[in-house]
Amino acid sequence: MEARKLGIYEDKWVRTICGRCYGQCGIRVHVVNGVAVEIAGDPDSTQGASGGLCSKGASGLQVLYDPNRLNVPLRRTNPEKGLFADPKWKEITWEEALDEIVPRMKKILSENPQKLAMQYSVLRSPRRAFGQEQFTAALGGPSMVGGGLHCGHGAHPVAGMVHSSWSIVPDFRYCNLALFFGSNKGVGSGHSAMVAARQYAEARTRGMKSISFDPMCNFSGGKATEWVPILPGTDGAVVLAMCNVIVNELGIWD
Repeated sequence: MEARKLGIYEDKWVRTICGRCYGQCGIRVHVVNGVAVEIAGDPDSTQGASGGLCSKGASGLQVLYDPNRLNVPLRRTNPEKGLFADPKWKEITWEEALDEIVPRMKKILSENPQKLAMQYSVLRSPRRAFGQEQFTAALGGPSMVGGGLHCGHGAHPVAGMVHSSWSIVPDFRYCNLALFFGSNKGVGSGHSAMVAARQYAEARTRGMKSISFDPMCNFSGGKATEWVPILPGTDGAVVLAMCNVIVNELGIWD
């Protein structure tokens, strides 16, 4: 009766996954009268922090209901390009966009599919969720070009060569000492961020020690057993100094 007085005709929780990063934590969304009003972690899901959710995921409603969110295709009407050139974007319908794109794509694909390049940037969800690989395969295999601000070329090749893995994450279940150099793994960044955060918290409770080498007392330093405020760009010198002590002074390793 009370809900009817307030005009509430729908009140439900919808289970889904978060798309604010590629961690894809399991979440529940509270929907009232067709409007999402709250986002919470899903305690029944092991995808993510097992019920936990970071502040980025909890603030997902800001993206969903952002007044500046683009919901329609835009066509650039100014051919001039430059730092201060106004693109003069114009809203068009989906039908107009398809009528313009499809014939041009058909022409290119009939000539040579390799002439088509697909550009993707930093997404709020993995590109596989958008079926980009399947889409490009269906078109005959056009080139895919990554873009945006995020690039893992500094970490992924090393992780692959040394650990045969995509990312580098301490095995928090057994690790007794973790050293972090400019990394926030386990405290708010990286692949499966909330899984790592939960495991890192459990490891600290277990007694694991962590040392953070960082010019700023950032997220990692704030959670570490010890924060070492090194000078910017001296990470390599610190590591070599540690190796020197281990090999030449302590004689622990040959």
